[in-house]
Amino acid sequence: MVLAQADTPNDFVVAFITSNGNAARLPSAVLVDSVHVGFKKTGLKAVSVIRCDKIVTLNDSVISGGIGVLPTALFGSVHGKLQRLFNIP
Repeated sequence: MVLAQADTPNDFVVAFITSNGNAARLPSAVLVDSVHVGFKKTGLKAVSVIRCDKIVTLNDSVISGGIGVLPTALFGSVHGKLQRLFNIP
């Protein structure tokens, strides 16, 4: 999941997404469930978990493209998990 465009050109800060449901139990994880009203817009093929604790900066040369859009409510959950993870008030 793209979190932000980095300071250097063509670089993006991304969070890892996994289909391993066990990861949903982690404190910094956000579940993207197939029953969510906006699930189809995500482009994900299965129930997935956004791992806010697994962040990396990638150049667009290794990103094959977007698959969908995260619903606003779920993006808000990611934002909240990142705030807690990094102790941002």
